[in-house]
Amino acid sequence: MKRAAAVFSPRLLLHRLVLRPLLRVFFGVSVDGRENFDGLEHYILIANHNSHLDVLLLNYILPGRDILRTHVVAAREYFSRWRVLFHSVDYLFSPIWIDRVSKDSDPMQAMRERLAAGDNIIIFPEGTRGAPGEIRAFHSGVGRLAGEFPDIPIIPVFLHGPERAFPKSGGFPLPIWNSVTIGPPQHFAGSSAAFVATLETLIRELSGSAVASRHRRAQVKAPPALVAVMGVDGSGKSTLSHSIARQLSAAHEVCLVTDGLEFYTGGLQKDIRPLLAETVRQHIGTYAKHASSLKHYKVPKLAELLLRDYLLGEAGRWYKPDFVIQDGSPLLNLVGWSILYREAAFNREVCLKALKLLSGQDASIRRGDPIFQDFPELLALKRLKHAGMFLPDAVIMLDVNPQVCCQRIAARGERVQPHETAEKLGKMRNGYLRVCEVVREDLGIPVLTLTGDQGMDEVSRLALGFINTSMAEGPAHD
Repeated sequence: MKRAAAVFSPRLLLHRLVLRPLLRVFFGVSVDGRENFDGLEHYILIANHNSHLDVLLLNYILPGRDILRTHVVAAREYFSRWRVLFHSVDYLFSPIWIDRVSKDSDPMQAMRERLAAGDNIIIFPEGTRGAPGEIRAFHSGVGRLAGEFPDIPIIPVFLHGPERAFPKSGGFPLPIWNSVTIGPPQHFAGSSAAFVATLETLIRELSGSAVASRHRRAQVKAPPALVAVMGVDGSGKSTLSHSIARQLSAAHEVCLVTDGLEFYTGGLQKDIRPLLAETVRQHIGTYAKHASSLKHYKVPKLAELLLRDYLLGEAGRWYKPDFVIQDGSPLLNLVGWSILYREAAFNREVCLKALKLLSGQDASIRRGDPIFQDFPELLALKRLKHAGMFLPDAVIMLDVNPQVCCQRIAARGERVQPHETAEKLGKMRNGYLRVCEVVREDLGIPVLTLTGDQGMDEVSRLALGFINTSMAEGPAHD
């Protein structure tokens, strides 16, 4: 049967522009086996069932052309208890409503009608949501339906993550990563009972394959080495960060935290899963860049740095790289930036106290300490119990004349930010150099200071040699 032309409706736009992006941002989705939809005009989708999130995930993997003509089988008596929920689900997913309470109705009749009309259906052969991680015995209905429509293939799908992100007993969904494994299409063969058993076995095999894959990815590894590339705007630190990440990835897996989150392996950048913290950080960073003054720049920049620091942990957790290269260090930048706002109070002792306080290394700094009078933001962070920011294992400081930096910034042809003047960049340069001095001499973290005079190739060579030497005995946080 030929597929009807796609219809652009409000419901389709809601799926494409709202539901799918929200699902990807808040829960994250990785999909294996999309190619199993290739060439299929008509199909029945089956999956394990542990969560109401399952329906969203299965709609997420549908080819866009099939969204309006694919219908999930759902229990009317359950959803009809909440009028708003029922009408929302009815509009968004156009389900095949079945009544599991009435003994007079044939729950399969509506499915037959949809399939005969050329539509696709989604069935959960377990019948209802099971306990987290449990695959229960399949009901016989899917086998009978497959026998009646033997030309329509069955696509088995295994869902992992919804049972933790939004379990049956959970009141609120949690932002936990989800994965979808799509198996090859299956055509009816043998008896109905034998085919159901085959489908159940396939789902369990997909489960085992997904678990094994996750175990391979989750092998215990040492925490990634954190390398911070420091420098004022226009110094070339972003270019150097990218160069280091790409070259290190020839032999290692490397995450780069810059204006975006990037992943490198085999000398190439790879596509990665989007993370909620990264999406939020980018929006806040964009807002900060359009601030009209240092006063308006301060709060969004602080928020962006805190999210960037959080992202360091998320990058290590999700991608398990050997190295995380930081285009600037959230912690070191935060301390160094304070020179723009409290230059008279900025000194070596303040730098050391702030670094220890924010990294959680010294809990003995009390609220009466003078540092909180000079830098009230630190007190606010302490009250919020925000301590434990990441100290890098090695620091590369790219020290370039602020006048040269301003020339480079002007050559970009972009909006000049409030701090991008020779005077303010000069102060920041002094702040960063002081922070690097404290990091090296008081905290024992290796620091390499380079100038931009050598050219980027030479700077990259020196930086890589420094990293290899510094990491020879393992990162400092091991």
